[in-house]
Amino acid sequence: MIGLVVAMEKEARLFLENTSIKNEEIISSKKVYLGTYLGHNFVLIISGIGKVNAGISTQIIIDKFNPDYIINFGVAGGKENSRLSSGDMVLVDKACQYDFDLSEIDNVSIGYMQDYSTIYYPTNFEKYKGTQFQIRSCASGDRFTSKPFWLEIIKNLDAQVVDMECGAIAQTCLSNNTPLFILKLISDVDGKDDSIFAQYSNNVKEICNKLPNAIEELITNL
Repeated sequence: MIGLVVAMEKEARLFLENTSIKNEEIISSKKVYLGTYLGHNFVLIISGIGKVNAGISTQIIIDKFNPDYIINFGVAGGKENSRLSSGDMVLVDKACQYDFDLSEIDNVSIGYMQDYSTIYYPTNFEKYKGTQFQIRSCASGDRFTSKPFWLEIIKNLDAQVVDMECGAIAQTCLSNNTPLFILKLISDVDGKDDSIFAQYSNNVKEICNKLPNAIEELITNL
């Protein structure tokens, strides 16, 4: 079984329309859909935005459905150093949390958490090297921001993509030894003429419309 974690309904809508839905339920206030897609059984949860929502939802899927792997998909922002453009398809190779900071009391790197050997949590991506998917690292935080303070932290972490969920999903999957794929389509890139907020607003509908083809490409080649 495939477990899918998606932050927003608008990111999941077209994918669900192309599947055979067998059941819908509410678990811990989250909408959950069970069905089949391309010959695979799947369970998809609408997590809501943010790291806590994403972590809770990922653990729900793992505990209740024991998936063979988790896929997180949705839109994300590209950084100025990313060599990315709106609409690019990205597979995340590793993810961290840029707004988790114990550096002033423990003299550790931003993103470091106890019991983990690295600030970056790994994902599965290797077989897609050289395909139409671009491979980038992602930093997650509970904010949609263009403020220089946060952008500098993200830059120093050498992250090329930013979102609000995948760092927590990657941590949860690592803790449960569950394979993870993270697929992001870029909706905005900082450093462009338009603000990231304007880019996101102008592009998000079109980007969400492209997600089903990207998901099909990913799952077909698993």
